[in-house]
Amino acid sequence: IEQNGGLQRNGSLPSMIGNGMMLQLGNQQFYSQQPMISPDGRDLVMTSPQPMNGLIVTRRITVLEREGALRYVEEFANTTGRDLTFAVEFRHSFNNQSKGLLSDAGRPLKDALQSGESGVVALASPEEKAPSVLLTVCAPGAQALPRISARNGYQFSIFYNLTVPAGQSATLVHAISQAKVGPGSKPEELAKAFQPIAMNRLTKGLPKNLIKVAANLWSQGRGYGLEDWFPAKYWGIAPESSDVLILDDPSRLKGRASVAPATLTSAFGKANVVWDNVAAFAGPGFTQTEQSWLWLRDGQRWKGTLDTRGLKFVLTAGAELELPRLNRLVLRRPVKDAPDEPPAHALLETWSGERVAFETAGDLNVDTPWGKLAVPWTDVLALSPADPDSLGGLLDLLDGTRLRVLPAPDRITLKTKSFGAREFDFAQLRRAITPLAAKAPPDDSEPASSFIDLAGEQRLVCRVTSAALRFLTRSGPVDLAPATIREMHEFSEDEPATAAAPRRFQADLWGGGTIVGSVENSALKIEGRGFAWDLPVQHLTRIVNPVPVADTALMRRMGELIQALGDPQWKTRERATIDLRELGTLAKTSLQEALKQSTDAEVTRRIEMLLAELE
Repeated sequence: IEQNGGLQRNGSLPSMIGNGMMLQLGNQQFYSQQPMISPDGRDLVMTSPQPMNGLIVTRRITVLEREGALRYVEEFANTTGRDLTFAVEFRHSFNNQSKGLLSDAGRPLKDALQSGESGVVALASPEEKAPSVLLTVCAPGAQALPRISARNGYQFSIFYNLTVPAGQSATLVHAISQAKVGPGSKPEELAKAFQPIAMNRLTKGLPKNLIKVAANLWSQGRGYGLEDWFPAKYWGIAPESSDVLILDDPSRLKGRASVAPATLTSAFGKANVVWDNVAAFAGPGFTQTEQSWLWLRDGQRWKGTLDTRGLKFVLTAGAELELPRLNRLVLRRPVKDAPDEPPAHALLETWSGERVAFETAGDLNVDTPWGKLAVPWTDVLALSPADPDSLGGLLDLLDGTRLRVLPAPDRITLKTKSFGAREFDFAQLRRAITPLAAKAPPDDSEPASSFIDLAGEQRLVCRVTSAALRFLTRSGPVDLAPATIREMHEFSEDEPATAAAPRRFQADLWGGGTIVGSVENSALKIEGRGFAWDLPVQHLTRIVNPVPVADTALMRRMGELIQALGDPQWKTRERATIDLRELGTLAKTSLQEALKQSTDAEVTRRIEMLLAELE
């Protein structure tokens, strides 16, 4: 790692990296006078000695030892009194010619990533026997996707365009690693290679203030795209203290619009237009068709035929205009609108761009790769597009579940706010959002109950109900009850998994200790709200039980040990204390209950000591 954060090849082992992760702002290259180490010793911190185009730039680099990767967090602090828009470039040069660029989905790259893609692979030449270079550059579903520019087989760059308001900051989170993948790698092989540097791992442990302003994270990480559902500008025009009328670019007038009652006829039916609820309007002069667009203040957006013959516009100076063919009109910003006000209704958007408010009643029926799922709309945060070329999307639920879902064959009936009950094909829906999205937990939070992480940034809040997981260790098989596992994740090794050498997992146990081995089970039985599925182990990346669960025999044993804390023999009391200490968090709940009921001073003292150690 060089003084400016770039990577230089050092050593004789095969590697494509020649001069990577070079940061540039516009035509200026980033330099740091004195790299430092963070107080906790984890991060290498580099700061520009003076502003670059008004920005103080800081690079934070973390060596991810277990993952075999480097995580970069770039921070751009605007020190000026005006908004700054700038281009960020990360330049990568190779000492061996790359055989091409792929996305993490296996698609050849020429200019930019597509929605749902998050990484770039610079393919190594098979003759060189060097690993390919992997870069995680954004989160799947990020609103701002980076641009890729390949100059030749020896160099390519990744570009981001950022805007940072005056006095504020923006960040980029990304990572680099190496893996042995080739041009013929299947999507599941690429997903496995990228799994150690998936964005949900890269953001784990980062300060919330850095995550909140990260420009390349998922739109859900910034309020599930609320800024898009309730924009600050309409067709490039921001609301002002008076109505703004666009006759034709660049003609712009200010004044007050007055209209007669109108009805809009759209694909959903007819709706009466209440102009006090309209935020903006685009007419045939802008759409170049006979149809118009209405953008309502509650986030709805309608397209249809609207009679605007009664529309008049009074200029601030007093003159009155009649407008038979309207271009654009943005109505003034109401004083009563509160900033960051959450949506009052659930909203859905169709692939044609229309948005309709609806009531969250009944269930949303979807298909998943593991079975059918019926989810109450009252549990839904958002439905986001997973891929522009495929049906279905990513479903986020209140409990922390995030799943790729497919359309069920049945049509969806929803009670809309303005058009009554309407039927929709799932294939018509591009995305949806509910008022719960504004109350979603922080991006880096994890569910309080047991959950499973799956390939493709998916997460299921559920319990593993299989009787046991059989680990095949080098010393033989070991059966573990799922509840005894605190966290289980893939054990990183240099060589990829094969039929002869399957994936290996590391299980950290609640009672203490660690087991590493492959899992013999081909599938795990899981249960959650509204489903009971058989989950293939090959889809699994992580199991977490945040709260320890003790079986009946262990509960009985803990009761005996707590009772022994008051034994007349000192050795018995001391042995029971040591055994309870060994149980760790598994004994916490039992100790807390015993403390409430204890009338023995010695028992109370020992329990308080054990609980203090646990804290």
